[in-house]
Amino acid sequence: MGSYLSFLVVMSFTPGPNTICALSEGQRKGFQRSLAFNGGVFLGLWGMCILGACFATLFQQQREFQIFLKICGSIFLLYLAWQMLSAGLTKTKAASEHPLVKGLLMQVTNVKGYVYTITGLTGFTLPSFWNEIAVRAGLIVGIGVLGTLLWTLLGVVFVRFYRCHQRLVNGIVSLLLVYSAIELWL
Repeated sequence: MGSYLSFLVVMSFTPGPNTICALSEGQRKGFQRSLAFNGGVFLGLWGMCILGACFATLFQQQREFQIFLKICGSIFLLYLAWQMLSAGLTKTKAASEHPLVKGLLMQVTNVKGYVYTITGLTGFTLPSFWNEIAVRAGLIVGIGVLGTLLWTLLGVVFVRFYRCHQRLVNGIVSLLLVYSAIELWL
């Protein structure tokens, strides 16, 4: 059980596309206004758990589907990197931005998320109660959302630094997103 929970915590709290975007959302919008993005991640994680439970073997064996996910994920990550690079703290596109949809799309195109959910659902042998798919999915989603909420909070805490070094931070976040897109193919 300990190794399973460790896996969930490490996968949820280490940097990845969702956590990087959650950090950025917290910096740009504050915690409360970033909750919609986190809600999208929440919905996306549930969707991935449902798909993972139904199609885990297919996801693991179908190379074409893996390539499709990598292409979609790479395109979306590069789009987000461009958005970050051209974003400003004071220049928000609240009317045209849909953070719930952004969080949902970020999650469902996140290859790390599929590894997380499929491995979390099928990769560990646990005592009988913990082996229930609904219990595992609840843990995956709960711990996963805690990870993005923590990174959102970190964004809020470091907003002063961000205001002083906005271009530098946006550049670094953009590079991390580009790196994440490249890492999908390694």
